[in-house]
Amino acid sequence: MISLILVEDESFIRNGLEKNIDWNGLGYELLGTASNGLEGLELAIRTEAQVVITDIRMPKMSGIEMAEKIRASVPSAMFVFISGYSDFSYAVSAIHLDAVDYILKPVDIDELSNVLKKLAGRLQSGKIVSPPTFQKKTEEDGEVSNVIVQRAIEYVGNHIHESLQVQDIANALKITPNYLSRIFRDETGDNLIKWITRYKVSAAKSLLLDNVETKIYEIADMLGYSDYKYFIYIFKKYTGMTPENYRKEYFNSNLSAEKGEQK
Repeated sequence: MISLILVEDESFIRNGLEKNIDWNGLGYELLGTASNGLEGLELAIRTEAQVVITDIRMPKMSGIEMAEKIRASVPSAMFVFISGYSDFSYAVSAIHLDAVDYILKPVDIDELSNVLKKLAGRLQSGKIVSPPTFQKKTEEDGEVSNVIVQRAIEYVGNHIHESLQVQDIANALKITPNYLSRIFRDETGDNLIKWITRYKVSAAKSLLLDNVETKIYEIADMLGYSDYKYFIYIFKKYTGMTPENYRKEYFNSNLSAEKGEQK
């Protein structure tokens, strides 16, 4: 079993993840949870957990600072970051820490489970010696590639309201689209266009729940989709439900949970 800890200051999210993810079924042993960065640091060092799932914005110590301190004591530790929509700039820091992945709030159980499943497969096959997602091929080439990926991610975060294409990002970085796509794939193991789409879908989830009065077509426009029907198609393709059903299911499940606690 792969040892893992969960660090999240919001009790609703922390308890929900603890109870609703099939840790053992995915090959993990949940060693414990912490409600802030300071507690998380102590827990990680004490248990020498192999994987740390952590929020980024937390009291007493941020997830980024905590991860840096953990890495100094447990060099092999790997991190999955949880971030709010407005925290996107922290993704750059996650790259420096060789983050396995980062997931936007509200956390999708299936999305996180899939990330953990893929990570477990790589760990169990012995393919990971050091954190896998942003490995450097050489020190010099790795630094150049790392900067390119950082700038690409920053560009996406600053232009999420646009209909983003690889050509747009490449033009901004003054490199060719093919070179950008190859560097991004080599550094992250991911296709850039698919990554952008997943990011927009994750951002859409936050917008759907944070702006309950906002119409679906308005959210589509906020994310650079001029055709809201295409936005609905993409959202359903990646989540298994329409934006409207996602919003309804989330609030219905929360209402059911509140009623259960009142009994």
